[in-house]
Amino acid sequence: MVRRQQRLLIACIDDSRTVQRQVSLILERSGYQVLTLTDPAAAVSRLIAEPPHLILLDINLPGVDGYEICRQLRRSPSLEHVPIVMLTANDDPVHRIRARGVGAVDYITKPVTPQELVKRIQKLLNAGISPVATASAQATPVSLHENMLLWSIAHLRLALSSEQQQTLGKAIQKLQNAIAASPEAPKPYAKLVLALYLTNQLAAARETLIKLIALVPTELNYYRNLAWIEEQLGDVNAAIAHYEYILRLEPRDQRCQGRLDFLRQQR
Repeated sequence: MVRRQQRLLIACIDDSRTVQRQVSLILERSGYQVLTLTDPAAAVSRLIAEPPHLILLDINLPGVDGYEICRQLRRSPSLEHVPIVMLTANDDPVHRIRARGVGAVDYITKPVTPQELVKRIQKLLNAGISPVATASAQATPVSLHENMLLWSIAHLRLALSSEQQQTLGKAIQKLQNAIAASPEAPKPYAKLVLALYLTNQLAAARETLIKLIALVPTELNYYRNLAWIEEQLGDVNAAIAHYEYILRLEPRDQRCQGRLDFLRQQR
């Protein structure tokens, strides 16, 4: 049996108790622990104090919409890496774009089948960790793909096991050796950035990214990752400059526009 303290925690903010019961039943049967919150104002302070692994957030809330709650959650350092999934009965593409702009990573239209809900949540949580950690389970290897965006794996930093951390440490050493042997090959640099980021070596990840961009200056995903790391290191001006550069080349990048708007509000 899965021990409760080892379950991944999913928070659900929705004023409908019927929806809350349905979500709880579906996710608890799939091995997750569920925190249900019907008061959006109280939900923000509760989640800041007790960060979950993922947040399901209804858009149509009493008194304040889900977009504003998402903005408030994203302002908290303890929640900035937690995936937020917006829930709504409205499938208008404009709402999807707006959800991305305030920091949501996914958008689910209600009603949703139990299979689809679990599938979407697992997709966000299983990039390197098993959806539910059991007492006897072995740590799932962390896969490093050179084109990964750091904000898509930020939640993993909250859930890496000691075995996964050791595996990443060994990977870092191998990648550093590969770079020393072939300093002009970009792939080891890109993977090293991911490993350094996941092990919270942010300054080293930034230094590696700068070298990578010098090798491949046309790859915008590397600039996206650099902007994200600058945010984590607290260099808001540098992050803003990188997001502005990306948007000059790809003005429809809603994620970067959302991060840029958020950072400008913080200055």
